[in-house]
Amino acid sequence: MKILIVNAGNETGGGRAHMVWLIGALNKIPGIEAELLVFEDSAVAKMAREYQVKTTVIAQNSQLDLSVLKRYRNFVNDNHFDIVHTHGPRANVLTRFIQHKINATWVVTVHSEPHVDFPKGGLKGKAFLKLNINALKKAKHLYLITDYFRDELHSYGIPDGDMTPIFNAINFHDTPIDRPEHEPFNILNVARVTYVKNQALLLKALAQVDFDYKVTILGDGPLEDDLKALAKTLQIQDKVDVAGFTENTQPYYDQADLFVLPSTSEGFPTVLLEAADAELPAIATKVGSDDVVIPNADLGWIFPSDDQAALVKALAEAHGEFEAGTLVNRGKAFKNFAASHFSADNLAKTMVDLYQQAQK
Repeated sequence: MKILIVNAGNETGGGRAHMVWLIGALNKIPGIEAELLVFEDSAVAKMAREYQVKTTVIAQNSQLDLSVLKRYRNFVNDNHFDIVHTHGPRANVLTRFIQHKINATWVVTVHSEPHVDFPKGGLKGKAFLKLNINALKKAKHLYLITDYFRDELHSYGIPDGDMTPIFNAINFHDTPIDRPEHEPFNILNVARVTYVKNQALLLKALAQVDFDYKVTILGDGPLEDDLKALAKTLQIQDKVDVAGFTENTQPYYDQADLFVLPSTSEGFPTVLLEAADAELPAIATKVGSDDVVIPNADLGWIFPSDDQAALVKALAEAHGEFEAGTLVNRGKAFKNFAASHFSADNLAKTMVDLYQQAQK
């Protein structure tokens, strides 16, 4: 079976790792060949090459450039792909245009709620949202990173039988993490700095705690300056580092004691799996599949979205365990659970079964 994973190419979040690691895991399975196609030679292609993933770029001059359609169609047919698996609105829309001119079965992974993909709205956003919804309705099958998306997709007229929930996945490492005793308590958030990621709630909660800490927010976005200003207003600017985006996040995970994800909306966040891989216990909101990754209190903390008091309580409990030297045990348990449920190899086996079903 030949599989083509398709994406716009500019993804820098968890979806990028999901695609690259999925291709790598698929190629370990006898009889499976998988590769990547993107429409920008950007972040996704860069990561793919680092992991020796075969990558083709059919570059668009802009997001509205449809001149690539003929080359895209010919590439799919000339290389005899059995499955075209798109990730993201632009890849979905472009594939919709060639759907009836390719011999492959077209399937889609939905990484986020469609309305969240175009937060700026406006005429362009509304037009792209409409095009993406139309594309989703025409694909052979949809794989949902979280079943949390089902209600919105159902509201667009997509039948339940056309949707299957899957899970996000990463490559977990066997190397144990050694965290020497240190002060202060190091807290990490890795996410785009946007309203939906809600880092402002984390800063407001930290302004209420009675212990020493350092918090690092790793990610870029339109609210970076607002977040820095909020830290000043709360008089915690000396404890807050809005560090921007970096490709290499691993040192930050390794040096942290606690991961916090206070989002108001999520799919199946890769960053929680990355935290688990680093044996880093986490606090997250009850949105998306966060409580699938942290299903019980032995592994971490789940609190209601936007509940500042609940976040303060969880932070205090985590710090108490840090002081007692027991927080690391929760981190080890978190990794054991995540590695046994959400590995890229497990996802690849699941996807092959789903591809075979879609071809029927």
